[in-house]
Amino acid sequence: MLVEFFNIYNIMMKYTLILVTFFAINISAQTIDTTKYVAEYSITYTRDSTVIDNMNTEVMILNIGSDNSIFYSKISTFKDSLDQLIIASYKKTGKLVIPSDMPTTKFNYNIIKDYNKNEINYYDKTFSGGKFCINEKINDFNWTLKRDNKVISGYKCQLATCNYGGREYEAWFTTEIPFRDGPYKFSGLPGLIIKIYDTKNHYTFELNSFEKTIKETEILYPENKIFYSNTSRENYCAIQRIALKKIASDYAMQSHSADDKLHVKKQLKKNNNPIELK
Repeated sequence: MLVEFFNIYNIMMKYTLILVTFFAINISAQTIDTTKYVAEYSITYTRDSTVIDNMNTEVMILNIGSDNSIFYSKISTFKDSLDQLIIASYKKTGKLVIPSDMPTTKFNYNIIKDYNKNEINYYDKTFSGGKFCINEKINDFNWTLKRDNKVISGYKCQLATCNYGGREYEAWFTTEIPFRDGPYKFSGLPGLIIKIYDTKNHYTFELNSFEKTIKETEILYPENKIFYSNTSRENYCAIQRIALKKIASDYAMQSHSADDKLHVKKQLKKNNNPIELK
């Protein structure tokens, strides 16, 4: 029940913000680069570290340009199209109609890597609707190259390891695709990361496909960059925790049932395994 409540809450907050933004100010998104290549990854993960056999999977996209790349959930591309249809319908009828089968993603972030500046900009929204950007340096990964080699997805790969966000990672990269990039924030190796996983196998990214684009598309900042506040990772996580507790508290207050309140507490405890532990 709590999951359904979060989904409804997030959808309503999203479309309220979309409409406010749309009618309050009309600023076109800023183009930062053009997509030359597209890499598709599958992420396999668990949000509950106490039940590691309960894994989920989602498809993610890495668009690579000349000087920048952007990483995001594939579902968001479908949602963007639906957003435009919903806004168009609202303008015509004055009614906000949200389909009951709206696709949902657990990964609402956009991660933009700037190769020239050697930096990563992580754009995300809190449960309460706030928008934040976290800036990091690419060389913070401090990779250690190993001699291990093997073929993955048809590519000759070499092993590299690092510690990041409270996890130990093993990454297999290939110099056959000479881009110093990879899924999520991971980058800085001598070739594209084909597969990367933490040593507890809570999060795994693996390449599904890599291809040159037939028609180049723009790499854009998410929505309007001016609406995102710069912050630290620590502050962002604190805001998320507060927002999550507030939403859960509001939900629990809607029922006098002890079972409902206990269910809420259990659901919160299950959401205990973010990709970055610190």
